[in-house]
Amino acid sequence: MKYHAGVLMIMLGLSGCASLISKPAPPAVKLAGIVLTQANLLEQTFILKLQLSNPNDYVLPIRGLRYQLDINGQPFAHGGNLDEVTLPAKGDAIVEVDARTNLQSWIKQLRNIGDKDKVAYRIHGEITAPGANVQLPYDHQGETSLAALKRWFPR
Repeated sequence: MKYHAGVLMIMLGLSGCASLISKPAPPAVKLAGIVLTQANLLEQTFILKLQLSNPNDYVLPIRGLRYQLDINGQPFAHGGNLDEVTLPAKGDAIVEVDARTNLQSWIKQLRNIGDKDKVAYRIHGEITAPGANVQLPYDHQGETSLAALKRWFPR
């Protein structure tokens, strides 16, 4: 009986410690650049450069990232996966991820962009943090310049 009471006390103590470990705050994710790497009639492939900002007071290892990129309120590209990266405490890192879009999305955006210098975007998804073993959702809206991309858009 003493054995069971001891085990129960240890389990209660451990569950109390577990409640002290908080879920990390999700990193902020912003679009830092887009590079077209391949284009054909059915699919276009890009490299998205994303700025990840860690709001936590401790380093945050990132094991994976899923995202959806919307431009001008329309779905544009999606993707996932990421080589493992460690974000410094209260620090930033630029990461590159592959993105794909189809011809229909590409044509819609070409029509909407016209001669604009900036477009509104939204990037949202989840980050996998292996240390915390959790999915951290993120959602960011902003504007980006198209000056570097204009050469890819036929006029």
